[in-house]
Amino acid sequence: MSESQFRVGGVSVFPVSCRCEDAGNMTTTTLLDTELLYLTEEGTSVATTVGAVDSTRLSKGLPVRSPRSYARQRHYPGLFWSATTNDHIPYESRLELDRLWLADFDRQVTWISGQPMWLSGRDGEAIRRHVPDFLLTSPDGRLTVVDVKPAEFVSRPKVAVVFAWTRQVCEAAGWQYEVWSGEDPQRLANIKALGATRRLQMFGPQDVLEFDSETGMSFADRYRAWSESYEAAVAHRMGTYQRAETTFEEITDDVGC
Repeated sequence: MSESQFRVGGVSVFPVSCRCEDAGNMTTTTLLDTELLYLTEEGTSVATTVGAVDSTRLSKGLPVRSPRSYARQRHYPGLFWSATTNDHIPYESRLELDRLWLADFDRQVTWISGQPMWLSGRDGEAIRRHVPDFLLTSPDGRLTVVDVKPAEFVSRPKVAVVFAWTRQVCEAAGWQYEVWSGEDPQRLANIKALGATRRLQMFGPQDVLEFDSETGMSFADRYRAWSESYEAAVAHRMGTYQRAETTFEEITDDVGC
């Protein structure tokens, strides 16, 4: 099945039909036949399969659904401003927000997509449909599919079977798969504190002068020192935020917020 496109307007959730396969253990062939629906950067809906999808276009796609909001809901959805994408990424819970902070700080993540695709396919006698929480792109173009779930829910049978199927699909496609349930609170607090430097355009000339006088090293030189072997410029949208990861482990044991 090659990629097919159709324009949609104002729709955030899309129905996905499933190809019927013989019941039984899933092979790589049937896993690659898993149907996949995503939205391009331009908002075009693309219906394809895991084996035929254009990974580059998928990685930059728009969310296939919007976070739900209703009275007395137990989760806290919202939008996270990302220095990696220079745009907002939707999240559906505070735990998902924490995972976004980590991804945005990670120099091995060059792009982040939220609610990136609908997956639909046969798993034995069952038909599975699932929207992973995030899709992360590495510098070499490799993709990591991320599902975020509290640890106490991961082992629940209904959740476990969906995650197991999703892992099989990702492995067949050559993607990494991660089920994430939390991070060390101190490390996460430090990353959020460092997040104040994510947007260098927010620093005024006086801020830069004070930084120079206090450290004995210019703002630009310190920034380049943090970048290690990466070329960096003060105008780079990442600011000191991601580059500070090179010295982060030196301070994380002593600094908490």
